[in-house]
Amino acid sequence: MGRKKVKLAWITNDATRRATFEERKKGLVKKVSELARLCGVEACLVVYGPQDAAEAEPEVWPSPAETARVATRFNSMPEMVRWRWMTNPEGFLRQRVAKLQDQLRRQDLENRELEVRLFAHEIMAGGRSLDDAGFEDAVGLAYVMNMKLNLVQNRVENETSMDNERRKS
Repeated sequence: MGRKKVKLAWITNDATRRATFEERKKGLVKKVSELARLCGVEACLVVYGPQDAAEAEPEVWPSPAETARVATRFNSMPEMVRWRWMTNPEGFLRQRVAKLQDQLRRQDLENRELEVRLFAHEIMAGGRSLDDAGFEDAVGLAYVMNMKLNLVQNRVENETSMDNERRKS
C-alpha cells in the first residue's frame, strides 16, 4: 500500500523529525546499496545527521575506507570529466528552461504552418481572398505551396522511375 503525500516542510516536532530522518536515511542507504549491487557501479553515501555542528560525525556507507576510496577516485578525475554530468539546481533549471523554450519554438512553427494551411484551404474553398493576406501570410503561403510542389514533384519522379523499372523487367 502506498504512502500518503507528504508535505515537504520543516518538521517542528523534534522526536518526529529524528524518527523521520532515521527512516529516510535507512531507505536512502538501501537504494544506494541496491544501485551498487544491481548495476555493478561504485557508490558511496555520506550523510551528516542533525547533531550539533561541533560533534557532527558523518555516517557513511558502505564503510569509511571504501567511501574515502570512491571519493578520492572521483576527486582525482579531471575537472571537465567530473563536472560533465553533475548538475546543481540552477543548472537543472537552465537545462529545463532551454528544453521548454525549444519545445515552444517547435510548437510555434507547427501552429504557424497549420494557420497557413488553413488559410490556403479557405482561399481554395472561396471563403477568403488573397487580398486578405498580409505580408507574413503571403510568405507563409508561398513556403507551404513550394513545399507541396516539391512533394508532388518527388512523387511524380518516384512513380516515373518505378514505371521505367517495371517496363524493363
